[in-house]
Amino acid sequence: MKKIITRFVIYVAGLFINALGITLSTYTGLGVACVTCFCTNLHNALGITLGNAFTLWYCGYVFMEFLMLRKDFGVKNLLQLGFAFILGFFTDFIKSFLILEPVGLVQQLTLLFVSLWIIALSVVILINCDLVPSAPDGFVQVLYKKINKSFGNVKVFHDISV
Repeated sequence: MKKIITRFVIYVAGLFINALGITLSTYTGLGVACVTCFCTNLHNALGITLGNAFTLWYCGYVFMEFLMLRKDFGVKNLLQLGFAFILGFFTDFIKSFLILEPVGLVQQLTLLFVSLWIIALSVVILINCDLVPSAPDGFVQVLYKKINKSFGNVKVFHDISV
């Protein structure tokens, strides 16, 4: 039981680190990752916070998983909603006090590399905890099993198409 609690605490820390990396990437002015790009557009178009845009978009992924899995939709799929709400909360929390305005390309590139490193670190933490995948990754996992293609190919196609 103690091991599960430790993994959960590390997992939540990984979500916070992920939200920090995402938030930093939005300040670079050089673009963002594919999923972040869609959420940024939702944020701008609907006038909602970036965190709420993440939550809404990720809930959409979980709903698509439900439509594909139906009776095989399980607790691990449902827990992705928790991931969505926690990531959304952390994103808004960080954006509420962290305001950066990089000046010039050198500062923008530095911030971009720092944000990418932080996001990569968070992904390693989240994967190593082996608890709940992010909603986009959970969707890709369901999709690759449904269409009987390799995870790598489906993941690349997903990331390009989003």
